[in-house]
Amino acid sequence: MPPSRTASVPALLAIVSLMGLSACAARVSSRPPDPPPTGPFRTVTGAATHPLCRPPGRTGAGGAVPRCVVGFGRATTAFTASPDGTQILIALLDVDPTAWSLPTVVFLHDFAPIPEEAGEEVHGEREGPQALVVAPDGRTALFAVEDRLIRYELASGKVLGDMEGPEGGGMIDGVVWSRDGRTLLIASAADGKARLLDAGNGRVLRTLPSDGRVVEMAFSDDGRQAAVGTEVGTVAIVDLRAATSRPRVLTPSTQEITGLGFVGTRLVVAARDGRVRLFDATTGDLQKQVDVGAPITRFALDRDGRLAATCDDQHVVRVLALPDGVVRHTFAWHQASITALAWGVGPTLLVADNDGELAAWDVSAPE
Repeated sequence: MPPSRTASVPALLAIVSLMGLSACAARVSSRPPDPPPTGPFRTVTGAATHPLCRPPGRTGAGGAVPRCVVGFGRATTAFTASPDGTQILIALLDVDPTAWSLPTVVFLHDFAPIPEEAGEEVHGEREGPQALVVAPDGRTALFAVEDRLIRYELASGKVLGDMEGPEGGGMIDGVVWSRDGRTLLIASAADGKARLLDAGNGRVLRTLPSDGRVVEMAFSDDGRQAAVGTEVGTVAIVDLRAATSRPRVLTPSTQEITGLGFVGTRLVVAARDGRVRLFDATTGDLQKQVDVGAPITRFALDRDGRLAATCDDQHVVRVLALPDGVVRHTFAWHQASITALAWGVGPTLLVADNDGELAAWDVSAPE
């Protein structure tokens, strides 16, 4: 082969290599930039931002450390998880409610501003919803705002409609959705009663009897029963199929009921006296009682009814396995009063406090 042709081979390979690198560089540089943040959150300079769930900057008593923490810098006014545990909805003081994916705790989108009533003027900070609840099918959500229920599309955050609460009922303090999606339980601030509503139009179907102001509510899995707990420690189990039947009244405590939930044929009751009790929902018989050793201020059941979370006045969170009631985890990390507990997939326990911190805790599922 002539020398000139032999010498051209390395040069040709170098040219081909450079062309390949140039093509790769072009492909890399042509990648579109990440879209700018949108939503209600702002930096101190007013630029849009998305709070991130970051590793915590401190360790709690006994080495307690959450997986990550979102620092909102403002108190949570309402908080809930979707029935499948893949999203949480958060309402913060003076910030439009937002949706976050679980278990990663990543911002998804914000919801459209709450529609103002005719003639209403807002001065200063806007109060967020008192309660949030997601429909069983995961398509819509309801926000309890003063005496109204605002319906939103969960995927887009768009307003779908508005329902007025019961006449003279005042502020709606709590909302629970039945598993079949047909009915709602609401707690009315004016008279402290719980009412059963048609979920489609808000029509009152009946007022549930109770011995005291209702502070906790729950539907049975089949929707045939409802339980309401009061601030004086009583629980009424109501047969929703019989409008005239008397409720089964339990008196588990002389202190406020702070949590309720049906697990099959059992009713789980948490109270301010520091005890979690399991009752047979049919007979009312006490089956199990667990003393967690501190007043219970918040309570949450996971979606399978196998784990329960409690918190107390000292900001300590405990996770119990059900039905035995054994305390599996104790998390002493939060430095302010805990405002909300919720369970997501993982299982992930979400804990919000008055310092504006939302902590995600990894919890091992029971066998």
